[in-house]
Amino acid sequence: LRESLFIKSEDLVFLFVGKLMNRKNPILLLEAFNQLRIENRLSNIKLIFVGDGPQYNEIKKKIVEYNLEEKKYEKTNFIFNDNLNFILL
Repeated sequence: LRESLFIKSEDLVFLFVGKLMNRKNPILLLEAFNQLRIENRLSNIKLIFVGDGPQYNEIKKKIVEYNLEEKKYEKTNFIFNDNLNFILL
């Protein structure tokens, strides 16, 4: 699975699993991830969102705003569930 997601063994991976909605605050996680990446100049960190929801498009906009779009980004069916989507940064 790591290889198919371009995750190396030395990469530090953050994972969000759930509905992308205000109450779960995935935007805060994305902001914290971006801050960690910038302040610590870390290139070996990854953030994976698994799920879908009303904040999906807002997350996509933030990805562009934070210049993360050059990273691998996908929305696709994932693992065993046709309704499960993921974003990998």
